[in-house]
Amino acid sequence: MNANNKLLIGTAKVDITPDPGEREFLLNGYTDRNKKPATGVLDRVYARAVAGSAHGRLFGLVSVDLCWISNELREAVLSRLKAHGFDGHNLMIAATHTHSSFGGYDRSFIVQRLFGKFNEWIFEHAASRIAQAVIEAKSRMRPARLEIALKRLKGMNRSRLDPAFVFGADEAEPSVQPNPEKYPVDERLTVIRITDADATSTGVIVHFTAHPTILSPKNMKVSADFPGVVCSRIEETLGDDVIALYLNG
Repeated sequence: MNANNKLLIGTAKVDITPDPGEREFLLNGYTDRNKKPATGVLDRVYARAVAGSAHGRLFGLVSVDLCWISNELREAVLSRLKAHGFDGHNLMIAATHTHSSFGGYDRSFIVQRLFGKFNEWIFEHAASRIAQAVIEAKSRMRPARLEIALKRLKGMNRSRLDPAFVFGADEAEPSVQPNPEKYPVDERLTVIRITDADATSTGVIVHFTAHPTILSPKNMKVSADFPGVVCSRIEETLGDDVIALYLNG
């Protein structure tokens, strides 16, 4: 087999947690926080990356414990990765959509109006750390295999069109709770396992659709919410060398 045809994959994880004791910053996700600064760190937030090549083509995927990825942040990451062979066509940057990670990296008018002022330091911090994760993943590329598993998780998410979600349980349709057929939900869980040539796990990619709002607006500490717990548990179970990415939506 031509060496260029081999699947090569590397994984990496970079801590992107700002220190609220060093610099004041805001949290994203809830307007009910009234633009008050974060008071601490409940759990660390990360950029977790997969980089690979197949048939001579480079590709990358990075999952970030943020509420969203702004266009400007995406472009800032790509500019840092241009010399490493990544661009808007071969790199996907995805947010886990946690509502308890740091904000301040989006300078758009509506975001600043709802969640607080743009923070240049936070923006540069996020862009640099995300790019670092991709660079480290690329440096660790080695022959790999992929395994995939699919499963339906019943009762683990619900449609936001369900009146029970919008108005409370009293407004739900009791005969068909929690997800009436007219309010369909995506219950599919997809898991991709990355292994090396010896069948040892090096990475896991998890895809499941659910809103990371376990923590309410009352929480004023940085957290990756449930996607962070999912990834941490996988990494703890499979070993320190395994990186787990969560993809939402």
